[in-house]
Amino acid sequence: DANGDLLFHSYTTNVEIIEEQGGSMKVGRYCSKEGKVASYFVPMEKTDYVSFAHNLIFTENYSIIWDCSVHFDTAAMFDGGSYFRTKLDHNLRFGVIPKDASSKEETIWIDTGGPGAIVHPLNSWEEEDGTIVIWTPFCEDLDLTMNTEEINTFLMTEYRLDPNTGKVIDKQIIDHNMNVEFSAAPTMGRKIQYGYTAIQCKSTPGEGCFAGFCIWDMLERKLHKAIYYQDGEVGGEPMVLKDKATDMVYIGIYTYNFEEEQTYFLLFDGNNGDLITRLKMPYRVPFGFHGLWVTKEELSGHFSHHGEKESASVTASKEISYV
Repeated sequence: DANGDLLFHSYTTNVEIIEEQGGSMKVGRYCSKEGKVASYFVPMEKTDYVSFAHNLIFTENYSIIWDCSVHFDTAAMFDGGSYFRTKLDHNLRFGVIPKDASSKEETIWIDTGGPGAIVHPLNSWEEEDGTIVIWTPFCEDLDLTMNTEEINTFLMTEYRLDPNTGKVIDKQIIDHNMNVEFSAAPTMGRKIQYGYTAIQCKSTPGEGCFAGFCIWDMLERKLHKAIYYQDGEVGGEPMVLKDKATDMVYIGIYTYNFEEEQTYFLLFDGNNGDLITRLKMPYRVPFGFHGLWVTKEELSGHFSHHGEKESASVTASKEISYV
């Protein structure tokens, strides 16, 4: 987060551990100043299910998790399909946890009033009046069966929560026509203007590869621009590349051209979506490749922290950053 602390959660499906700790999920905070784990606890009441949560988000004062409608179901051992299945009688809930919390009693659970699931949220922040704002692709009936060409429908949604009353103030679908997933933002936990998501549509061969990406304007609360790749080409997840010297934001994406059987790396302007460069890659890069922009200084700091020598390519470069 902005303080340099690491906010994290962990899961288990081991029945004995769940019984012992009182839940399948634990959340924690590693304090960078003290160099130790400041808290690590089960954030919710004891349940007889394991809810799917792929991520967590945060604001200035809170960590935010969710208890969604997709639950781990052992019936898949007998009838096949995904082990995670949607239970439409279970409402999506947000768990708002003060960063200095140390027990489940301090978690504020906010029921959204309906079923649904979140996989890759875009951003969250606190308004001046304390309202928590969450931007996320939202799916009402998520199907996690991966060996299919069917795709789920995720719509960009804004939630406004009141942590004082434990109520949802408002829920707005920002765009009803754009199916989006895999979010990326240059800064998490603070109110910023632009965020990015991949575009999922029937022209792409199933989950995990995308037809383009969207730029969302979180200040104006609208879709700013949709960018599509050329015909016969699909892309992976959008990656945010930020120039710290100028604050300029770029979007990097690996695409694959089926006709050429060739991978490209595309670099876009993060404000207007203009294509800056298109690089032919020497090797194929998988659709699911996850990327992170790392500067030379950050990479050097990583090696120093672990007491290792820099690679020759890092030592030789003074300006280059890596994806």
